[in-house]
Amino acid sequence: IIHRHLYGVDIQRNAVRICELRLWLAVFSSETDIRDDLRPLPNLGHRIGHGDSLISDTAGGFSSPITEDNRKKLEKLSKLQDRYLETHGEQKYRIQRQMRQLRDEIFSANLESEITRCTERLEALDAGQQEQTLFDEEKATPKLREHRQGLESKLEKLKACRDDRRTRAGFSFQ
Repeated sequence: IIHRHLYGVDIQRNAVRICELRLWLAVFSSETDIRDDLRPLPNLGHRIGHGDSLISDTAGGFSSPITEDNRKKLEKLSKLQDRYLETHGEQKYRIQRQMRQLRDEIFSANLESEITRCTERLEALDAGQQEQTLFDEEKATPKLREHRQGLESKLEKLKACRDDRRTRAGFSFQ
């Protein structure tokens, strides 16, 4: 269960380390009968992580579909995570760097895709609002204005996430 199904996040690094230590002790105590054939303790760094789950990656998640390129990166990340669980020494740190790089690439691509999507939707709303009716009244109803304000707010948050390095300390539940 610890190896495959347990995940956690905490804002305090020490709490994460204590959690990892507690889990390693649980693994160790379950194998005390076989002290001669004791396996190395698992790497839990990608399952128990440091981050702020209240910041999140984009304050509400991405609604853009996953691209084929990101799907391949996610598959590669999953394979690296499986290897990382039982890897030690220099190879452990190499895999850790690769996982971090893939997560950053996926995050950045999703963020840019969502920014583009919001911008296009705002442009479409602007184009529709510029048309005039027969009686020279604007077509922008209160609901459309409200929708536009929501999109502008989301776009502003997305751009802030892109520009703010603190969001890298955030934690994406996705």
